[in-house]
Amino acid sequence: MINGILYVLTTGCSWLDVPTNYGTKSTVHRYHLELCERGVYQAIFLDLLRTGYEIKKSISPIVRQIPRISRQKKGIDRL
Repeated sequence: MINGILYVLTTGCSWLDVPTNYGTKSTVHRYHLELCERGVYQAIFLDLLRTGYEIKKSISPIVRQIPRISRQKKGIDRL
């Protein structure tokens, strides 16, 4: 399940596009929601900060595509 969650978070795809080898889409998404509700992500984040891990900002793949998508809609970028 964790690999399925990481796949969605790193590729920027929707939960509907999770490959079947990670489990069903609804199961992977439900597991992600449970981890959120239980505060698991926050605990991992805080633990990383306590151990001196350096957090670097990163822009997700979907955010990087937004300017290109808007240019395509205006007919500016035709590849």
